[in-house]
Amino acid sequence: MASVDHAVARDPDFKAGRTLPVMRVETPLPDPLSKNNPLYINLKDDGAMAPWILLLNGCGGELGTAAIAWLYARDEIRRYLERGQSVNLLVRGNPKWRELLEHLQGRDFPDLAVVDLDDGRTTTREGLVATILKKIGSPKPVEKGGDLSLSPMPWNLAP
Repeated sequence: MASVDHAVARDPDFKAGRTLPVMRVETPLPDPLSKNNPLYINLKDDGAMAPWILLLNGCGGELGTAAIAWLYARDEIRRYLERGQSVNLLVRGNPKWRELLEHLQGRDFPDLAVVDLDDGRTTTREGLVATILKKIGSPKPVEKGGDLSLSPMPWNLAP
């Protein structure tokens, strides 16, 4: 509630445009917000594009794609990661994919290892394996000329 009090103190009559409540679930607005009957952004339906456009335009945000597409990708990636599966992200266009992964790392998966295949160090099998091992914190280096043949069974690389 402290954040609500702080927001109301900055713009008590909701006329300066400093505070814009965002509703994610159906619930009455807290008393300090409802007394002046402010406008609010209704984001209860992630599939509705118009409110997301208003919010992003209002705060100068840019996702590089429609917000609902970005949220859908985030949720799908989260589902795979929660099941302990790896995720290969194919990016088309200019969505803010790095920010999406940073969001997942910061919120749900702080140990998420991200390997960028556009990184020149991943062009060889040895370089790719070395990069993966480094990202997951493995102290074991890849030996030059070591056996990096493919296995028919996946390996669990989780530490």
